[in-house]
Amino acid sequence: MKISKTDSIESLIQQITVKSAAAGGIYTWLDNTLKFHTVYLEVKPKQIALDVANEELSRAQQAFSKILARVQILEDCLTEENLKMQRALAEKDDAVRTKERLAHQIDLAERLVDGLASSRIIWTKRVETFKNDLETLLGDALLTSTFISYAGYFSRSYRISFVNKWRSVIAATK
Repeated sequence: MKISKTDSIESLIQQITVKSAAAGGIYTWLDNTLKFHTVYLEVKPKQIALDVANEELSRAQQAFSKILARVQILEDCLTEENLKMQRALAEKDDAVRTKERLAHQIDLAERLVDGLASSRIIWTKRVETFKNDLETLLGDALLTSTFISYAGYFSRSYRISFVNKWRSVIAATK
């Protein structure tokens, strides 16, 4: 049997198996062992790298989970603070509206007090006038009723001249 370097392993194993089935089986086993060793030399570092990468991934996922939990806590706090801020802004707006309403009421009250203060002078004068009128009210009523009962039957022009004469007499007696 002649073996050349250009023959493939499979063709070599077939040639040996033709001569001896046991030797062909050993060559097949030896070829598979060499293939396994070659693959193992390539795969083992990759398996180690995979294990290292999986450990790093696990640590990164744990750190990521912690970060996500922290982010969720912070988002909950942010939501709560936003609600507090909205409530505070609503209270502020309500306080501003109340302040404006009270300022308007104070302005109206001040204007009322000022108006009443100026009308106090007028009312004081009117009270004095009413007191003076009260002194002459009975006489005025008596004079009016007497005039109406006495002069009511005369003509209008005569009554007017009569009143004018009385005014001059009354003015002279004051």
